[in-house]
Amino acid sequence: MTPPFVQCSVGGQNGNNIFDNQGIRNFVVVCLAFHSWRAPRLDNWCRLHGGIDCLVCGRNVGTCGEVSKNRSLRPMNGSAFTVGKNILLEWRSPDPVVWRALLVKVGALPDSKYDPKLGQWMMPATPFHAKRLLDILPEGVVATIDIIQLANECDLLLAWDVLGESTDAPSWLRPYQISAVNFVQELEFRAVIADDVGLGKTIEALGAIWLHGVTPPRTLVVAPANVIYKWEREIRDPLRRFPWSGKWTAQVVPSKSTPIENVSFLVMSYDIMRSRVDELLRLGVGLLILDEVHYIKNYRALRTKAAEKLGAEIPAIVGLTGTPLLNDRPIEMWPWLSLTRPTEWPDLWGRQGYGNRYCGGRTHYGTFQDATNLDELAERLKTCTIRRTKTEVLKDLPPISIVPMPVKIPLTDYRKVERNVREAILALNPSSKGYWIHVLDRMNYLRSAVGKAKVGAAIEWATDFLESQPPLVKLVIYAHHKDVVKKLVEGLGYFTGVLVIDGRTKAKDRDVISQLFQADDEHRVIVISAAGGVGIDLFGVRGVEASNILFVELEWRPSDLVQAMGRLHRLGQSSAVTAWIMGALGTIDEYMMARVEAKDFTIAKVTDDENMMQGILEGWR
Repeated sequence: MTPPFVQCSVGGQNGNNIFDNQGIRNFVVVCLAFHSWRAPRLDNWCRLHGGIDCLVCGRNVGTCGEVSKNRSLRPMNGSAFTVGKNILLEWRSPDPVVWRALLVKVGALPDSKYDPKLGQWMMPATPFHAKRLLDILPEGVVATIDIIQLANECDLLLAWDVLGESTDAPSWLRPYQISAVNFVQELEFRAVIADDVGLGKTIEALGAIWLHGVTPPRTLVVAPANVIYKWEREIRDPLRRFPWSGKWTAQVVPSKSTPIENVSFLVMSYDIMRSRVDELLRLGVGLLILDEVHYIKNYRALRTKAAEKLGAEIPAIVGLTGTPLLNDRPIEMWPWLSLTRPTEWPDLWGRQGYGNRYCGGRTHYGTFQDATNLDELAERLKTCTIRRTKTEVLKDLPPISIVPMPVKIPLTDYRKVERNVREAILALNPSSKGYWIHVLDRMNYLRSAVGKAKVGAAIEWATDFLESQPPLVKLVIYAHHKDVVKKLVEGLGYFTGVLVIDGRTKAKDRDVISQLFQADDEHRVIVISAAGGVGIDLFGVRGVEASNILFVELEWRPSDLVQAMGRLHRLGQSSAVTAWIMGALGTIDEYMMARVEAKDFTIAKVTDDENMMQGILEGWR
């Protein structure tokens, strides 16, 4: 007869009720390392239930050698067991010092809550929580087998990137890519692929679906508007690079009114998804792929609310991002973490919830701004995300060099703008709602003024560079403001066919322009912006060298600069990449770069990346 305890640990029944009903709460017998069962009196238990089997070896307690040697029962101080999606912990100790010490340790675990009515601690039943709990449990507190198994799973997930790259990868996947595929499948398509920009996250996601063997009834791909047609091309695979070529159907849904067809893959932007979420729920979706999942970084935004509504009804969700943390505020990861792995990230507001634990608690503005317990956060991320950098997995990838380029600009006009901006900021009320948004809006005038002032130096440098290089060497120029982009294009008119991809470029035209830049010998210069430079490849093909990028303007987020470099420094690049970062001395550029370097330090701590932006400000000076 299978004892109730085995039913509790294996079948997931409410073991607490079973224990209460049978009066089995005070004693424990331990057989070997993990052999455990409960009984008020061993002989009575065996007579009552027809014998009990060891949880590990399967032998009856009457024939188990360890029990036969020592039939005495010893007091049980507590137990840890799973009920549904939670781990419950009960304990008692005659020693108040031991009791208080364990109380403090358990109360310090993430997402831990105490129920005074039941006298139980509760936390999510996740591999990370199981491992942390086992690390602090004293002797005499027994954990069930499923908790031990969860803890072992945590060790496996934490070592996933160390376990190596699969050697039996299909020819169309690189070894590190099949590792990401296996990771997604191990987590039952509830995971985030956070590989570095340019490592092929799109192919990893599609490869996971193909190798899974069963295509979901309908897969919904939600991506930034400027890459939806790129997704369609990868799914259809007209170049026949992958085994799913010609076997999957795909439809881009570019507007709110476009009729949805019966296809394998629907591809749409985040805004279209938000407007058609109810329709999508009625149609039914088996798998949701969120490309650039960091787009849902604001838990109050309508876009995030729509994704949550959709995700609550979809069994499988895979997120993709090359920049899991855009700024130095971990709160921006909470929406997509809780969406993809709701059991592991259940609580934002609790005493040991995400906001208080990793974001420093609430400010008087009602938002989470700080970054705390980053080492623990980095460890937890490894149990639900997989991230490898280019330097880790692409040993043959040419290096990238970042070169500070200080310039001096006429400061007379700039100082006038600076005074006006300072007066406008001082006139704002610091306690008002949206204060910092208004501050950044005013500071944008300074950024624009600096950008326009640097255009002349940028054109002069770019002209000298291209004229000194062979005809097949090309240059990417990065700018932020429309006026700066316009002035750069006009000033570089000497070079025929200067291309532009910015926020105004239509999604359908982006791929055409990027391919034209890569392959056409006549187009040596392209100007891109943060709004337009997502999801495109710019490195050269057929002997064309496109491996140089000039940053005329800066961004507040290091991820924007890294993303732009990643358009060149990625899988397929054959030349060493050089990035020149132009900074105007004595201007807002210095303040912005100081903020970028500080953010980059925090991001690297969470993602375990290298600090790419460090030292640029010093190089300017």
